[in-house]
Amino acid sequence: MRELSLDERKKILLEILKDIDAFCKKEKITYYLDSGTLLGAVRHKGFIPWDDDIDIAMPRDDYERFRLLFNSEKCIVFSHKTKKDYYYQFVKVNYRRSSIIETDIPQIEGLGVNIDVFPLDGMPDNLILRRIHQDYLMLLNKVRALNVHLNDRAPSVLKFAFRWKWLIRRTDNSGKRFDMSKSKYCGNIVVTNVRHKEIPIKCFAGTEYLDFEDGKYPAPAGYDEYLRMLYGDYMKLPPKEKQVVCHNTRAFLYD
Repeated sequence: MRELSLDERKKILLEILKDIDAFCKKEKITYYLDSGTLLGAVRHKGFIPWDDDIDIAMPRDDYERFRLLFNSEKCIVFSHKTKKDYYYQFVKVNYRRSSIIETDIPQIEGLGVNIDVFPLDGMPDNLILRRIHQDYLMLLNKVRALNVHLNDRAPSVLKFAFRWKWLIRRTDNSGKRFDMSKSKYCGNIVVTNVRHKEIPIKCFAGTEYLDFEDGKYPAPAGYDEYLRMLYGDYMKLPPKEKQVVCHNTRAFLYD
């Protein structure tokens, strides 16, 4: 087993993305580059130079099909439904021959270099109900994170007192109450810690393929409005002191 450089990790991430892309084309599953990965495609035509991950998002129905069906020779889906110690409320596509050491959060057995896959859900049309819905999901997310860290530090006799698995199921069920295709707003609302971020559904009325490293991958047609809502003036580079890797991890590849 040897440790991977940042460039080597990016090459593996691209391998995973290509596996996902081929599978989604075969199964007619819709997905989009998301968050910093989408920003990287638009601003850098690839990875943000100091970034070390890839994020994608799928409408809820596609996400559920992907979670159930995806498998490949190189990669496997990790979710709370398939792994006992998995505590995220979204799925990861994991590279089989790799391992990651995460210094700030509890370890998940077998987790290696991976791509995050987020569900896109609808929201209530009514502003007040939308705010209540978002705040409730944000609260569930914060309580889940607290439970995960408490569980990691608790004596073994107390571990079953912490219910983060129940919280993930509750978050999942609450997030998918509103059909994205019938809503005016949508978003990655089962994960966010940011209040009141909603994306007009018109941003996803079509797909545009953008350059990302050595390939082209799908983005929401309204990516400009989407990115402005997420990052403001997204084409402006952050100050030098903020151009740093955001995850405190070390990655390894099995020989």
